Amino acid sequence: MTQEQYDWIPFFEAIADGLLRYKNDRKELIDKFHEIAKNKKYQGSETIYHDRYEDGSTGPLKDIAPFTVMGLFLRVRHEKRIYAATELANFLQIDINIPNFFTGVPVLRPDKSWFFAFSSEGRKENDIDILWDVLAKAVNYVNDKNDDTKNKFITAFNEALTVKQVKQSSLTTGLYWARPNHFPPLNDPFSNYINNTFGITVKEEINGEEYLDIIDLLRKIDKSFPEISCDAFPYNKNKTTNVVRELSSTYNEQKSSNNMKTAIPRNQIFYGPPGTGKTYKTIDEAIRIVDGEYPQSNKRNSRFQELKKDGKIELITFHQNYAYEDFIEGIKPKMEEENISYEIKDGIFKGIANRANENREDSKKTSTATNVKELIEQYANDINEQISDEKKIYLDKTGDKKLLSTKLNTLQREIYALFYCLSIIIVRNI
Repeated sequence: MTQEQYDWIPFFEAIADGLLRYKNDRKELIDKFHEIAKNKKYQGSETIYHDRYEDGSTGPLKDIAPFTVMGLFLRVRHEKRIYAATELANFLQIDINIPNFFTGVPVLRPDKSWFFAFSSEGRKENDIDILWDVLAKAVNYVNDKNDDTKNKFITAFNEALTVKQVKQSSLTTGLYWARPNHFPPLNDPFSNYINNTFGITVKEEINGEEYLDIIDLLRKIDKSFPEISCDAFPYNKNKTTNVVRELSSTYNEQKSSNNMKTAIPRNQIFYGPPGTGKTYKTIDEAIRIVDGEYPQSNKRNSRFQELKKDGKIELITFHQNYAYEDFIEGIKPKMEEENISYEIKDGIFKGIANRANENREDSKKTSTATNVKELIEQYANDINEQISDEKKIYLDKTGDKKLLSTKLNTLQREIYALFYCLSIIIVRNI
């Protein structure tokens, strides 16, 4: 692990320790919690943390669990995450730098970020106390491992699983936040990964003793829990938590020493709920498309930044103010002394498309130049192999079954050729 990638570990541990100071008197903590939630730098409304009371009315939460507080900066985007983490650290008087990276940190779906039920939906009076207790027992066990602290942790773990809305995946994720090097998060990506990679099976329902048994097995692996968690994200690319749909069968063809060709899908959509690893997957796929292989987990961010600096990768976040002028091209003002003039400037997409096309033109000058006609014929054949006969792609309406490429004009060929040089990955929440 590099210090930069995993600098969140001491910060999260300090947050957990700071929260435990409010275990028996949570009034100030709850007030601060709502203050952060309603600030415009966060969500701008504290109604996301409104309870539903038994009489049918709604209002702010009157009590809070420790994992719910930590979830403040794990259910939102990066800039809001940094704001919430900074505010909470200042409140808890934590003198540790706010992390820039959250590598290997499972984040939350907003609708699963409470760890307990609404008051009107069966929340028991001591549910939140139980969640505070399991955190305290977990920290005590890590600090002083003996039979007594172990048994107390097992009891607290089992009791926490009786709280409505708490599953073993969410409970172990909360414990992982508090002590990342001691408690693994048994969410679906992590559990699938250790099962298929190391043969460690996680049952759908486990108790505290079985959780500790799994920890003992994982200790035999020469990787920390955060490293395993980080590796689990790209591994689970085809799982339901991170659904991938191939848009087309465009390929980057790489020849190995034995002249075999490896097909690499390039244009893709990643979609799923927030916090399911789409950003990690996007970075991995972008590097794979350029380099031909997935990056090592400890080199992911540095390699990504190198490729961005070289102009081979662009990362675009669409928002309501994003316009055609930003994406394709637009007229921009230019100040020269006291005079103002206007010039046409390329947007991000047009800029990287031009660079991709320049690279293609340069490749024509070498002995390994790309044969555009062959690429387009391959594109048509790839699609035709995947669909039924009546839907196959033929551009000749007379029924003459010719290849797609034989009917393309020069401009169409250039457009198709561009997309063999340029890959697009779209990421969206559902």
